[in-house]
Amino acid sequence: MPDDEWDQRVRRLFGAWLKQLRRRNGLTQVAVAERAGISVGYLSQIETGRHNATLGLIVRLSLAVDAKPSQVMARLDNVEPPTDF
Repeated sequence: MPDDEWDQRVRRLFGAWLKQLRRRNGLTQVAVAERAGISVGYLSQIETGRHNATLGLIVRLSLAVDAKPSQVMARLDNVEPPTDF
């Protein structure tokens, strides 16, 4: 799998997990975006895997969905590395 496909897969997994945590905690995109200091559109792009969040933003988003950063990142523990890794 080429690197860009692998990166896209990781972004989608991360975004889907973030969205699941947000919904599980009864939070709207508006509430999470405000807490994290980003626009709703940007949050939507992260949740759908179209944008790559920085490490600092991942921490802010984790706190915004009432989760620990390690909890948010744990979903990626079992991601297979790219074939050329």
